[in-house]
Amino acid sequence: MNDMLNRASIQKILDNLKYRDWEFYLGDDNGRMYLQMQFYAFDIRYHATLAGVSETLQKGRKWMLSPHATPTEIVRTAHKAVQAAVEHEVDENFMYKNHRIYGPHIDVEALVDASEKVEVRI
Repeated sequence: MNDMLNRASIQKILDNLKYRDWEFYLGDDNGRMYLQMQFYAFDIRYHATLAGVSETLQKGRKWMLSPHATPTEIVRTAHKAVQAAVEHEVDENFMYKNHRIYGPHIDVEALVDASEKVEVRI
């Protein structure tokens, strides 16, 4: 039987993780704990237009954590959080004809419109 994890026990697990100089941030959203990757990097949306912009704090999506999770589940969730944040950075920096065609900030309705334009191999 698994004991419920509290904030301190989850934080202890996260304190033993390392990826680059990124932080495994443990937050609280109305009583629900979440994991969020935080790191300093250039903000793609502003860096391209403003000279002299320094790195800013970047925050990944929130990964909700169950108090019933096992330590292994917490570590695996942290690993997925890193993968998602890295993929986000790749998508932001991959360009075709000077456009971020896989940009994660593209409006979903614009993607719906673009989904009708398909390439078919003949």
